[in-house]
Amino acid sequence: MNKKVCFGLYAFFCSLLLASCGQENQAIKTSEPTSSTATKLSSTHAENIDLMLIQEESSQFPQSQGVYDLQGKELTIVKQYLPMTENSNDENLSGPALKKRNETIQADFDKNFSSANLRLKDDPFEIYETTFQGASFSIDGKTLYLRADGLELKFHYDEATNRAYDENNVRYEVQVDQ
Repeated sequence: MNKKVCFGLYAFFCSLLLASCGQENQAIKTSEPTSSTATKLSSTHAENIDLMLIQEESSQFPQSQGVYDLQGKELTIVKQYLPMTENSNDENLSGPALKKRNETIQADFDKNFSSANLRLKDDPFEIYETTFQGASFSIDGKTLYLRADGLELKFHYDEATNRAYDENNVRYEVQVDQ
């Protein structure tokens, strides 16, 4: 009888050990980033994929943060600009260059927030946010499109690095959640 109890306990602990190892491997596999996500992103007109573009670098464009968050059929845009004024410390900008820079900021603002009843302010701490319904995305060649309520935003999409670039050459990391 003692051997049967010991064997039963041994079998129980072995199966428990094997079961826990199987769950660990499964957890590791689900958290691994895969390149198939980026490949699938470029070959789909996705309906069940949530997509987020998060600003990494803005190069020459005065934007301190930018996010495009597509969740289901809802697109939320969040941006923060760094408007320049005549009193700024950047002495490389003369009157005409400063005017052109501010016009570029205004054009980007109008494109992203024109339907949100927001006004661009000369406040570097102002964060702008708007949400659109009926949103979707698609990829056509090397162009990623975000569409919602009459809005169409185009980004150059680099599948190799999983990065998108807007018309102001602002670089965004593309994150996909399926």
